[in-house]
Amino acid sequence: MKKSILIFAAFFSSIITLASCSQNDNPAHRREAATERLLKKHKIKIAITGQWSTTNGEWISKGADLALEEINAEGGVLGAQVKLLRFDDNNKVSSGAEIAAKIVDDEQICAVLGHYSSSVSLFNSPIYHYYGLLMLTPFSTNSTLTKQGLPYILRNIPNNEAFAKNAVNLCDRKGWKRVMALYLNNSYCRELIDAFEQNCGTRAIIVPERIGYEEVYNLSDYTEIASKWKTKQSFDAIFIAGFLPQAAEIVSLFRSEGITQPIIGSIDFESDVFFSVGINKDENNFYCISNYDVDNTNAAFVDFKNNFKEKYDVEPNWEALGSYDALKVLVKAIGNAGSVKAKDITAALKKKEVWDEGAGPYHFNETGEIEKKLLVKKAEGGVFKTVNE
Repeated sequence: MKKSILIFAAFFSSIITLASCSQNDNPAHRREAATERLLKKHKIKIAITGQWSTTNGEWISKGADLALEEINAEGGVLGAQVKLLRFDDNNKVSSGAEIAAKIVDDEQICAVLGHYSSSVSLFNSPIYHYYGLLMLTPFSTNSTLTKQGLPYILRNIPNNEAFAKNAVNLCDRKGWKRVMALYLNNSYCRELIDAFEQNCGTRAIIVPERIGYEEVYNLSDYTEIASKWKTKQSFDAIFIAGFLPQAAEIVSLFRSEGITQPIIGSIDFESDVFFSVGINKDENNFYCISNYDVDNTNAAFVDFKNNFKEKYDVEPNWEALGSYDALKVLVKAIGNAGSVKAKDITAALKKKEVWDEGAGPYHFNETGEIEKKLLVKKAEGGVFKTVNE
């Protein structure tokens, strides 16, 4: 992290120096001119970021590829074909900073889809905004992202506050009044746990103990936690914030150690990977808060689901839908704006009352957030099924 901060400081130091040399040499204005020249050649460039060698990277790539194929087959937008440029950020701040430098260096790129990691998005968003790039992330849920006063930074997924609030609502409905908290010690998970604990306070739910864990670990660390909680704590449920497969290993170990209470997680757990770890294939008391409604009957989602299955011979997941929806919405906004300038696309995104390109319906507010109904899902028979309450 220290190295990343130094890179960031050096990067912005150079920005300030360049800006002071010439008030007319505005990088955002240069990008507007470059993207408009490219549009006259009937081309539009959009960047997409991910960790392409991973399972979630594959889902993201498939969703974006399907959207791109459909967009260009229908004639593109504003008489231009869309070109998607892939950048691998390795899901880390240090490599993400390097990727940001490469993206902003190409003044023909008008927008960025990504990043997956909230930490990378938080780090890179001021860079993109300064250089006149719109950033739309389908995956970063850290609430701070849209509180920076950067109009060109938006997301098409609810934030941590929304996921945490829905988890607390579940606990309240179930009568779980003492909930333990376990979280990966990074900015995303800390914020999610903080939001969960704060919302618990509004429902008279107690968090007897919260424990953070590290990315580098021994399973014996979690054995000690499980033993301590089982023998020395009285609780009704556990809320966990983390990433797979590590968090799935923790759940499996807790069950092996005899913890039978319900465990709740956020959208990060909604993956086949969860059930492939340890004894989780038999898990039937794990809940996750989801923004992916597999039973959605609106036409845009049904078309997405059918076309995805036809193209890839597999059912889509929430990550595939996120990238698909983001690219579709972004291109529709470019068409509505009649422009490839970030300020015009942003205005078009926020002006439309309802976006429904697969992941909707939702609306962007002035800060770039969306409001959308979230679902509760429960592990059952090796899949997550929606709980109807």
